[in-house]
Amino acid sequence: MTINCIVIDDTPLAIEKLERFIGEVPLLNLLGSFTNGIEALSFMKTQQVDLVFLDIQMEVFTGLQFLESLAKHPKIIIVSAYSEYAVKGFDYSVTDYLLKPYSFERFLKAVD
Repeated sequence: MTINCIVIDDTPLAIEKLERFIGEVPLLNLLGSFTNGIEALSFMKTQQVDLVFLDIQMEVFTGLQFLESLAKHPKIIIVSAYSEYAVKGFDYSVTDYLLKPYSFERFLKAVD
């Protein structure tokens, strides 16, 4: 089984870390990384995305706005430096919440 995933984060270092961790997990297939949710929504109209690693605090289009815009919901793992968004994220039935900085072990637990 392969899980097609994407990363949405406006911080290059955060994207690099997620890409590296995703590359270490054979069942994850990274389809793309995006610096804003608008590009990701457009991509998701043509691609089957099973899992989204989503930052919440982004300038142009927040992660919460992204969640509100989804027509169909893939699994979502929020990746944020702000714990106060956890409760709001679970209102959208997110799968897990990774609080930055997170370890590879915590990443694996979220993916599992």
